[in-house]
Amino acid sequence: MDFNKFDKLTVWAASLPENGKPGENEKGEFCLVTGVFNGKKTERLASDLKQFLFSLPSEKRSRLRLLEITTKTVRELRETLNSITCDPVFLQEKISLLSKNIQVRLAKPFLSQTEFTHFVDDCRAQISSFLKHCQASPYQAEFATKLQCMAALLTLDARNPEQSDAYKETADIINGQIAHFIDPLPINFIELHTPKENDGPPFYMEPQKMNFCPFHAVNAFFGEPIISLTGSGKPMDGTEVLTHLSEALKMLQPTSGITANDITFTIAHMSKELTQDLDCLKSDRIVICPALTSHFVCFRRGKDGQWHKLDSDRYSHDQECDSPSHYLNRIYHQGCTVDDSLVTLIHLNNEKLTTGFE
Repeated sequence: MDFNKFDKLTVWAASLPENGKPGENEKGEFCLVTGVFNGKKTERLASDLKQFLFSLPSEKRSRLRLLEITTKTVRELRETLNSITCDPVFLQEKISLLSKNIQVRLAKPFLSQTEFTHFVDDCRAQISSFLKHCQASPYQAEFATKLQCMAALLTLDARNPEQSDAYKETADIINGQIAHFIDPLPINFIELHTPKENDGPPFYMEPQKMNFCPFHAVNAFFGEPIISLTGSGKPMDGTEVLTHLSEALKMLQPTSGITANDITFTIAHMSKELTQDLDCLKSDRIVICPALTSHFVCFRRGKDGQWHKLDSDRYSHDQECDSPSHYLNRIYHQGCTVDDSLVTLIHLNNEKLTTGFE
């Protein structure tokens, strides 16, 4: 069973009477089972579904590999299908396939208005179906945001001028369906960027020298060498870093348009509330230094909404896709002392971060 067949199964199951007994015949066609000697049809449907689940990637938060597949009645089949379509692995594979199909089709010119209308109708139906799955899932916000990122890319990256209207209309359809199905709406990634900043990875970063990681991280924050690597190179705290940064900004105006008055720093205790705040950042950059590592790292977000970790200690590696909240959760997953739980954050003023202090 592939995704096309699975979609047909969900549509078919929705149309059946609850007391019916679903099955699959030798030709791979779905059918209602009648009589007492049709157990193989029921088993064939369950086996086909099981193979579909094992064709999907494995992920820690997914429950698909542990799912008990029950298809003896229509009610059981619907419950099984609902468990599958709410799972993050299913949703990720579905949105990846959806994005690929849309991109491939938009890369080719439409030969007539009728052909484009058929594409638009099909696109709207697929997006609607996906968002209905999202509505029933605890991962609704995550995948609605990913869908919005897809729309943002279509808006920003129309490759063929002759197809620009098609890209824009497709993006409008996606955003329209998100507005119809999802409340509250996810962050608009088109409006994330600070003035004059519209690039994506690879971002500016510097290799580690001595203990200058605070300066490296701040320079990555601005996308240029704002602070020169002068001084002893000894470890420093957030207050000292901000002092050096304020002095540097008095003499140099960054191309990003960010001024000294736009920046602040926060000291907070590591907490679930802090990571939730980091997931809701409105700006596209932040510097983080956990006391547990005493290492400053910058995070920048591209125009597609994806966070990238700019770590001077890993200059020779690719800029890793990682978010501020995931980074902190990974560092503190085994817990720590109260002193080690402190996190220094350098960020733009419009962010409100939970500090954990009374």
